[in-house]
Amino acid sequence: MKKIILFLIWIIGSAGLVYYLYSHASDLKRLLAISIQDVILLIMLLIIMQYFNGPLLKFILEKVDTPLTPEEYFYFTSMNTAANYLPLRGEAAATAGAFCWIKYF
Repeated sequence: MKKIILFLIWIIGSAGLVYYLYSHASDLKRLLAISIQDVILLIMLLIIMQYFNGPLLKFILEKVDTPLTPEEYFYFTSMNTAANYLPLRGEAAATAGAFCWIKYF
């Protein structure tokens, strides 16, 4: 029964994705017109931004006696940035979960 429900959810999600892509075809055409150089530049800027956010996070977490390694600061800020795209304030829960994962595992 569980497999049937998961399959139905997958079918409904796929149908929704196809409908969205069909109804927003003009927007997708504009996205495909972006050059690969611009995409690479944006990715590089995003990574640089994460490294600048790391020291800020370090400063904040040192005030509450929570030392992390530089890699953990980068991972935490990256996960936090990705979680900001979650709907309905899900980013707060994801940020807390990411912090607990880094801190205790």
